[in-house]
This record gives sequence, structure tokens and C-alpha cells, in this order.
Amino acid sequence: MVIAAESYADFEREALMLPKEERSRLAGLLLDSLDQEDGLGLSPEWLEEIHSRVEAIDRGQVNLVSHEEVMKRFAAKIQPREADA
Repeated sequence: MVIAAESYADFEREALMLPKEERSRLAGLLLDSLDQEDGLGLSPEWLEEIHSRVEAIDRGQVNLVSHEEVMKRFAAKIQPREADA
């Protein structure tokens, strides 16, 4: 199925305006569809783990950390080691 550029752009814009919980659910559905189509072969245990983590995010039980924050924390941890070298 091919989606016209305008309709895809509209879909993308609208999807990004969804609340975090709905974006997370949509992302999970899209990832599931890729796994089914491409035969990525994730084990049932990994699929269960992924779904469990997505649900924890949806329920607000975890604190998400941005890539920028992760890199900042990582740099702060390795900086003292680099100074010792």
C-alpha cells in the first residue's frame, strides 16, 4: 500500500500531536507490524518484555531520559577517568 505524500505528511503531523501514551501505543503497534512483516524473529519473551516496558511508560511508572541527557551523564562519568590518563 502506497500512501500519498500529502496524506502521509498529515498522518505524521497528527501522530506527533498525540499525547505521549497514545504515541507510545502507536509506536508499539508499528513495531509489531514490522516484526510480523519482516520476520524479525523476536522471541515471545522479548515481545513480552517490550510490551511490558511500553505499558510501564503509558502508566507513567518510569522516568524517560532524553538522548542528550544520557550523553551528558555519560560524558560526566568518563571525564574524570580521561583526566587521570
